[in-house]
Amino acid sequence: MKRNTPPHMKLTLPDGSRLTAVAFSQEDYPGISLYLQKQGGPVELICFAEYNPERDGQVCIGAYRSDEADTAYYQPYRAESSREGPGWTQD
Repeated sequence: MKRNTPPHMKLTLPDGSRLTAVAFSQEDYPGISLYLQKQGGPVELICFAEYNPERDGQVCIGAYRSDEADTAYYQPYRAESSREGPGWTQD
């Protein structure tokens, strides 16, 4: 890993597209961003989760639309459903 490069995790999807998760540990808004790259296409930021000190330290989730520069959704995370079932793991 290169010096000062944030941790990355890449996943190739069945259609050849790639999802890349990048963790940013900056002091004010640490978070994880998720990027999508379709085969032969540009890398697009599609969503993120971040600590937001301006919202009393809540973890907030943001999502983008491919045709807009600003977030289409940005709200604090609220666990409202069961944490059981496929895909759920607890450390």
